[in-house]
Amino acid sequence: MFRYSNRSIYGEGSGAAIYMWNSYNTTNASAFNDALGTLLDSSKTRAASSGSRPKFATGTSAVLPFDTIYALAQCTPDLSQLQCTSCLDDSITHIPICCNGKRGGRVVGRSCNLRFEIHLGMATSLHRGGDPLPIPIFTNDRYEDPHGDFW
Repeated sequence: MFRYSNRSIYGEGSGAAIYMWNSYNTTNASAFNDALGTLLDSSKTRAASSGSRPKFATGTSAVLPFDTIYALAQCTPDLSQLQCTSCLDDSITHIPICCNGKRGGRVVGRSCNLRFEIHLGMATSLHRGGDPLPIPIFTNDRYEDPHGDFW
């Protein structure tokens, strides 16, 4: 998650949100919304409690015989666990407003992001494969990458 501003954004959680949604409805909105609520709550908890690691979590939930919901919850790393939880809770309250019964949706806030879809394309692009790469070391105007190569 990338954010840029001309003023301090450190520790700023909730705020205005942008909504996006899939135009198609689910076939069983009640069952879908129940499963989605549980999935988003679980993803929120894991993202917020990730400590010093990036505040990022994905999850899946089987809804109907042929539908699986894929979800993402993410906060900027400057937020505390409590701030991240609060920001994502605020975003979750927007889901019924923008995305009730929809097959996908996204709520993007100032410092957090929620997304859900029923197609696998989102999940494969959001798969997190381990810890992030180490930060490069700059010495004497030369770049040394983590493998010891210089530029």
